[in-house]
Amino acid sequence: MTPEIIYTWAGEGLLVVGLIFCFFYFIYAHHETPPATIPVNPEKAPPPPNPVKTPSPAAVPKTASDYTTRGLARQSKNDLDGAILDYNQALALDPKDVEAFYRRGLARQAKGDMDGALADYTQVLGLDPKQADAYSNRGFIKQAKGDLDGAIADYGQALLINPKISAAYYNEGLIEAQKGYLDGAIADYNHALDLDPKMAIAFYNRGNAKNTEGNLDGAVADYTQALVLNPKIAPAYFKRGFARQSKGDSDGALADYDQALALDPKMAVAFYNRSLIKMQKGDLEGAIADSTQAIDLDPKNAQAYCTRGLARVGKGDLAGATADLRKFCELAPRDSSADTARIYLWLISTEQNPQGNADQELATSLQNDWNSPPEDLTSKIAAFLLGHIHENDLIANAASPDPSREPGQYCKVWYFAGMKRLLAGDMTTAISYFQKCLATNQKDSCEYIFAQTELQALGQGRAIPVKAE
Repeated sequence: MTPEIIYTWAGEGLLVVGLIFCFFYFIYAHHETPPATIPVNPEKAPPPPNPVKTPSPAAVPKTASDYTTRGLARQSKNDLDGAILDYNQALALDPKDVEAFYRRGLARQAKGDMDGALADYTQVLGLDPKQADAYSNRGFIKQAKGDLDGAIADYGQALLINPKISAAYYNEGLIEAQKGYLDGAIADYNHALDLDPKMAIAFYNRGNAKNTEGNLDGAVADYTQALVLNPKIAPAYFKRGFARQSKGDSDGALADYDQALALDPKMAVAFYNRSLIKMQKGDLEGAIADSTQAIDLDPKNAQAYCTRGLARVGKGDLAGATADLRKFCELAPRDSSADTARIYLWLISTEQNPQGNADQELATSLQNDWNSPPEDLTSKIAAFLLGHIHENDLIANAASPDPSREPGQYCKVWYFAGMKRLLAGDMTTAISYFQKCLATNQKDSCEYIFAQTELQALGQGRAIPVKAE
């Protein structure tokens, strides 16, 4: 069995909007490490409609403009509470001070008071509906609160007034991607990048959209550009590794997962995907170590138990393999690989106790909780191990009208046929079948690795209990 890649960061095809409310967009875009779908604050602090002079410390505010000016000075020093108090005073003196409403909205947004900021931006737009930045910031808040349609409407208004707000296009792209409109998302990211070619997260998320569409080369190119601009985006290394792994570039993927984990040692999915590559390369100890790390970080990661269980089969740790494969079936009984895990549990149980209840357990699974259809090769292998179909019929079932599938199917068939012969004491035929398994050249298959291991063990005089027929 070739374990499948089951994770995409945050899930392939599914974008989940995470929310970190940063005040300065350019600081965020070029110095932080963003998750996949974080809306960007549209403007770092747009200049006020009218130039405002910063007062000297000794100046005592008297007018609304004075309080607004001092609030701006305090806000520039990150004294948000002091700034808000000044804006309150300004608005008490002049309830139509657009600048005070807007600046108070920015301060409240920076403090995480999304409702207060939303109210302030709405006041701004009631007084001056041509304020593009207020629309863009209000759209950001609506997006953060889950009002995606409202956010899209505000971004649209902002861009009608000022079509050069790159973050508004970017945030629209996030929403389009979340709704599944990938072409629209890519178009929005393109607009954002035309306006700001150094927006690393726009390259990253455009790569995500291309990855979901199956454009792996385009995705790799975008992730690479994102990392050129910001080499500390751990998810970009992971996602590029995933795309490379999907393309068959296991060495490139391995290097990317290494980089992702160097930046984020708690990225469970990177440990898991790296364990798959190590498994396919025959590095069973490395696969066990990485899948163990994945499980420690995410104990509900069923597939990591499966990978570790299979690696332990290859290492001869049958007790550990049994525990892991049973845990996998417990956590994900309807997973497509659960039936294969049950077949390996039959092999382990039969080897450990030839006269035990392995047949009964597998037969019960076939009847009650089997996932594969009867015509599937996995079901045929289970039926063969139980003696329900003849060996020649199993081998015939490996043939496929799809030439690309046939070598992998023969690899599985020759391995399991060899194991049944070995359990019956027919070592000569078992060796022949394991050699035929290797002749398929399916080096990234578990069965290929295990056949290789069996041949090495048999060459060293391995003894195995014989199952009575």
